[in-house]
Amino acid sequence: MLTQIVPPNAVRPLAAALLLLTTPPTLAQSVTASFTIEDPTPTCSFAAVAENLVFGTLSQPPVSVSVTVSAVDGSADSSPAGYTPTGHMAGKFEVECRHANSATVTATNPGKLAQGSNELPFAPAWATSSTDGGTYTTRTYGGPVSLPGLSGAHSTGTLHFRVGGTVSGISSTTPAATYTGTITITLSPL
Repeated sequence: MLTQIVPPNAVRPLAAALLLLTTPPTLAQSVTASFTIEDPTPTCSFAAVAENLVFGTLSQPPVSVSVTVSAVDGSADSSPAGYTPTGHMAGKFEVECRHANSATVTATNPGKLAQGSNELPFAPAWATSSTDGGTYTTRTYGGPVSLPGLSGAHSTGTLHFRVGGTVSGISSTTPAATYTGTITITLSPL
């Protein structure tokens, strides 16, 4: 039988080599740091949501009738009762502001809806809510209405509007037609 003598320092390099092979590889992960600086110029805009005020359709009544579409809840009624139109809808729009201390919204009153030389008296109304689908509060029509929640140069705010009103003088002698008028809304950051 042959015996081999291995010097003690000869085992160490082999053990060290095995150790290097069994050590798990080092993993690396990176994290990105970022910081954004915004332009503090006050900006206000009308949001994409906008719907026209529609009084709907009414057959010529035998008496003089006024029709109202509520700016608070979009419902319609008539005076005298019983002549509520079909297909009515309150108008809607939203105002958004950034970096503004305040903003003012105003609106014109066309005073009438017309078809050619035929005119019907029109008295607009509006209501506001700080949340979409929230409770709407009647405001003095035409404004100015200030946006709530704007309390500093770096604040943002949104105000939701509904537009309604009353059309009067509708009777059996009112020519059948679609009567229209334009309300111009102005938005100014302060």
